[in-house]
Amino acid sequence: MKFQSIKTSELSNERINQILELKESHWKYGIASQQHWFRKNVFPNDIHNLLLINDKLKGYTFLGNRNLEISKESKKFTYLLFSTLILDEDFRQFNNLSNLMKLNHKIISSAKKPSFLLCKQNKIKMYKFFGWTQLQNDLFDVPDHSTNLVGLVFNINIIKFNSDSKISFFSCR
Repeated sequence: MKFQSIKTSELSNERINQILELKESHWKYGIASQQHWFRKNVFPNDIHNLLLINDKLKGYTFLGNRNLEISKESKKFTYLLFSTLILDEDFRQFNNLSNLMKLNHKIISSAKKPSFLLCKQNKIKMYKFFGWTQLQNDLFDVPDHSTNLVGLVFNINIIKFNSDSKISFFSCR
């Protein structure tokens, strides 16, 4: 088992295809749709965390460099958009999930940026177990993404802001 963290600009076409196929195994939108999403939402300096077994992709997460804005303070920061946590169906053991999340935490912490994710209600407990904090719905918005999902943050203490300020997380550039 090997873990690798790689920027989009360094991904081979073969590895991108493996990512899209792994995503398609969970989210059945079709490979063409996965390719469209990738071209539209993934940028050269975004980070792809891979769990590899015999050079085959078995786990994946995406950390996208994005912008956030804090209302009332006119502050802007960059953050890492956490997305696409997926493990191959045969590799969904807790140890694999835990090791992949540790890799993400290490990268987020070393970048000295907060990270933000959106998830369904049934995933909150898992993310909280791994140190993520749920945001109250009235404290954040995602202006370029309509959603009724729950927002969670990791490493938010890296930026200083008033607790009554609203944070706008932009999921696109």
